[in-house]
Formats: sequence, C-alpha cells, structure tokens
Amino acid sequence: MVILAVIIEFFRAVVDIRFATPLDAIYLALSVLALAAAIYLMSLGHKGE
Repeated sequence: MVILAVIIEFFRAVVDIRFATPLDAIYLALSVLALAAAIYLMSLGHKGE
C-alpha cells in the first residue's frame, strides 16, 4: 500500500512540471522507466510467495 501512495505522489508531482528543454522530457521518461523497472523487480520477488 505504501508503494502505491509513493507512485501516486510521484505522478502528482509530474503533472505540475513545465518542460523548459527537451532534456527535461528525457529525464521524465527515464524516471518513469526506472519506476516501471522497480515495480517489475518487486513483482519478481513476490512470485515465490
């Protein structure tokens, strides 16, 4: 449940971002990719249960 709250807060913060440069959009994409990878790795850890 805590992870879900952190993810929601992350996307709430992202909604308010104004992109000044294309590099800002790349950073956003990388952060979403890192979040997806973390969720995937967490799901792998719970498959054994």
